[in-house]
Amino acid sequence: MDTAQQDDETTSQKLVRSVMQFNRYFSQYSRAEMHQRFSGIKPSEIAILFMLHKFAQKGATPMKISDISKHMHVTMPTITQLLKGLETNGLIERKKDPDDKRSFGIQMTTKGTEAAQQAEKVFVMGFQRLTDYLGEEQSLQLAELMLKASIYFQKWDMCGHTVQHDGDHQA
Repeated sequence: MDTAQQDDETTSQKLVRSVMQFNRYFSQYSRAEMHQRFSGIKPSEIAILFMLHKFAQKGATPMKISDISKHMHVTMPTITQLLKGLETNGLIERKKDPDDKRSFGIQMTTKGTEAAQQAEKVFVMGFQRLTDYLGEEQSLQLAELMLKASIYFQKWDMCGHTVQHDGDHQA
């Protein structure tokens, strides 16, 4: 896109373009970094490890496939396939739920916890480089704006209505 076209863009259009561009390049960066350090583990499997690690740190009970599916907004069959890969690599294990013999809880192994911690270090290192590039002030400003934008979109339901805390909808 040339400069004249960029000048004609509305603020909303510039925001859309910049977010899409950030997502594309961040995705390429993180895939390359993760592939370099964790060959054989898919980015989506690393995302599951991050989530399991986060819940384990909070002392939560082992997650079920349905819980993982809901949190990641991915179908249960997709999660099942990803878990098979993690299990094959010795990163997770399935434990029968003592309260429901038909159900399994998903737990990280020591190897899985180590992989999640290492992957987190890789992400932090990438954002440290971004902080070094932008500087402290702009990095804090970016973090605050991204958080504010996240809160804004979190309040939307799938029909484009804002959701108030009491569950009522507002157009």
